[in-house]
Amino acid sequence: MKRGHPHDGGFIALQIMVGLAGMLIIALGVLTLPAIVQRQSIGREMAREAARKIVLAPTQKAGRDNAFQTAVEIAENRGIGEDRWQITTIKCTDSEGKSCGNSPTVPRGAKITVTLELKIPTTFGVPYTWSVTHEETRDPYHGEGA
Repeated sequence: MKRGHPHDGGFIALQIMVGLAGMLIIALGVLTLPAIVQRQSIGREMAREAARKIVLAPTQKAGRDNAFQTAVEIAENRGIGEDRWQITTIKCTDSEGKSCGNSPTVPRGAKITVTLELKIPTTFGVPYTWSVTHEETRDPYHGEGA
């Protein structure tokens, strides 16, 4: 004797396939998460160190050159190719909020803001770009040009 509704059954294979597909998607997401977090951490380090180089340099030009070189070194040491990141903006703002990008040196109390973008690896092949910004303030009591 058959129990249940006469139209029940026949869909167990479909339900198993949907369940397995869902578990696979979750597993891929869990496996991708550490790479995403690592790449974001590297991006924060690159932006922080680039901003520091500019603040500490004797001139803004030397600082920007040092900042880019430092970012390249960090990326290379972490296995990130130059095609996977870029510094998008470097902004200098003095203590009054005015742009100081044309000044030969970073004025005391000025803020240097570095923004860069990283291409984040994903298992699904969907391109994902993450932007990170770091702001570094030049010591207001530090001598000019040093």
